[in-house]
Amino acid sequence: MVRSYKRQLGSRPYQNYSVEVLRAAVADVKSNKKSIREASEFYGIPKSTIGDKVKGTHDKNPGRQPVLNTDEEANLAHGISTAATWGFPLVEYDVRKVVQSYLNRKGVQIDRFSDHLPGVDWVKKFLSVPPENIINYDETNFSDDPGRVKIVCKRGSKNCDRVIDATKTSISVMMAASPSGTLLPPFVVYKAKHRYQEWEENGPLGCRYSCTPSGWFDARAFGEWFQEIVLPYYRNKEGKKLMIGDNLSSHITLDVIQKCEENNITFALLPANSTHVCQPLDVAYFGWRRILTDWKLKRRGPFQKSDFPTLLNRTLNEIKATSEKNIISGFRATGIWPLNADQVLKRIPRQQDENNDPNASLLSDSLLDILKTSRMPEPKTKTKRKRINVTAGKAVEIRDFSAPEAILNQVGQEVDLEDFDDEPLSVMRDQILEKKRLDLLEAGPSHHDDFPTEHFEEENLTDSNLKDKPEVQNVKPGMFVIVKVPIEHSSDIKYYAAKVIEKVGEDTESPLLQVRFLRKKKD
Repeated sequence: MVRSYKRQLGSRPYQNYSVEVLRAAVADVKSNKKSIREASEFYGIPKSTIGDKVKGTHDKNPGRQPVLNTDEEANLAHGISTAATWGFPLVEYDVRKVVQSYLNRKGVQIDRFSDHLPGVDWVKKFLSVPPENIINYDETNFSDDPGRVKIVCKRGSKNCDRVIDATKTSISVMMAASPSGTLLPPFVVYKAKHRYQEWEENGPLGCRYSCTPSGWFDARAFGEWFQEIVLPYYRNKEGKKLMIGDNLSSHITLDVIQKCEENNITFALLPANSTHVCQPLDVAYFGWRRILTDWKLKRRGPFQKSDFPTLLNRTLNEIKATSEKNIISGFRATGIWPLNADQVLKRIPRQQDENNDPNASLLSDSLLDILKTSRMPEPKTKTKRKRINVTAGKAVEIRDFSAPEAILNQVGQEVDLEDFDDEPLSVMRDQILEKKRLDLLEAGPSHHDDFPTEHFEEENLTDSNLKDKPEVQNVKPGMFVIVKVPIEHSSDIKYYAAKVIEKVGEDTESPLLQVRFLRKKKD
């Protein structure tokens, strides 16, 4: 017998329908949408079969029943796991011998096993999760935008556009599939507070509909999808079950986790930012844009919610011929079934070995420097603007608004700033410099070198003379003085630092000082 046998529909005169079609028929009867007779005629399923499923009198799968029931398989799996935990792991042959011993002790006759010893295929299927027991779900978005395509026109033509209406309207749809190629019925979520019958007509078989204020899957909508789509699919599946999906917070609820534990379903979450390489349905192509473009070429305006079930049904029918093959290829490419970690690892970029080529490291560092400069510029520091208080029409310079601390650094003198709280900064600086000059004169000639000349350099200007002051008698050449200069046509006064060059007329009653002015050094 073929090891991976899968019966084709229509190969025998009974059960010429899939499990999904049977579930859809039972759901329509339970929701009072159709009677048993109407569902039988619409879906092509015998009335007795639909009636037994609705009443729950026949829950077993058709065909030969398994050797071990669900409880026996669970106990066997627990015993194998316990033995491995205690340090006595079993091999496949050991598992076959355990089952043989159990059947002999039970005293049952199993014709399919020679001497009650299970075969190699049986133990392999028991230890692995059947492909039909694995599903991968993905929330996709069907938008009202057919996208852009190239058009054919005459060379050099301008403004050759094909105008098609497009909006930002979108509808969320949850799709799920198994490695066996089975596509579960979709689950549609509208952005609305209420649902209407027109929004659910002419849709795919078994499709479910819901609505949320945001139009996205929230915890309630995901719970409905799990209850109405996943659990009915797993109800007649035996053995371990696995559900794989992204780690969105709205998909992880206490109710879903409890139902997974009750139904022997393992809920596996994919790592963050890895769905493009680990999720089979993330790269699935549903042909939605082509169907939407054909629809828009015949109509104007955005599609309505009442049009969406028809468009979705047409899209799924278009890909029906190749959907099974594409789904199987998606699970194989992501390494989920058959299990192969290399399928994912080979799609992850690896850093090349730079030890063989010394120039490779230099080139890599140069590229990183350019990327850091272009992608990570220096952060801008925000400075708060401060309004200055000056007389209208008066010219100012930056030194007039220097901070008091900067002024103190220039003169090299600690001064109590509380004495100048009510004065402008420019006046404050002049008063501090004058105070410094007077303090140096009172201290005597030995302290004249304390004047802060490191901030100044000699100005190459013509020498200037000062009129006689009482303090001039104590001034000698080489000392530094503060010169008070009145501004012409103004009441302002400027103070300048100067170096005494020569004392003229020292023996007279009005001696004069020949000085050279200093200016601040440029940076």
